[in-house]
Amino acid sequence: MRKYDTCRKPKRKPGLRPSHKRRTPSRCHRARPHRILQVQGSRFLEGRRLNETTTDEWTPVLLVNSAVLQTYSFVGINKDRHPALIRIEISPNAADFATDVKATVSPGDMQVLTPMRYLKYARISIRSANPGQPAKLDLYFQAQTAG
Repeated sequence: MRKYDTCRKPKRKPGLRPSHKRRTPSRCHRARPHRILQVQGSRFLEGRRLNETTTDEWTPVLLVNSAVLQTYSFVGINKDRHPALIRIEISPNAADFATDVKATVSPGDMQVLTPMRYLKYARISIRSANPGQPAKLDLYFQAQTAG
């Protein structure tokens, strides 16, 4: 063994058999201090668009990169006297979108939408429920990340 090696086995006296009942730990197997992993708390993210007016066509309002989000939801609050339609659209590339969830928001009502499927991007789009009757919506996006 090398001169500075601290993991040497102690020398036995000749003619004595080692006891198998009780083993003494060698210097190599000393208890090491435990590593403490620090778990960071989750972060809260929010986006909002207030007083968005609907039209007769679907209009995308909030686009979100959901790749690092643990959970997220969109909220639509109707502040007008006409009903409105909201939907969540998802996309793998922020260019091609598919409808995931739809809801009607009655006057003075609130709808919470959470995507049922996962793709990297998500957005909320709005439209008037009845042609020629625009509505004003407050739209919110809220999410939680894992650290």
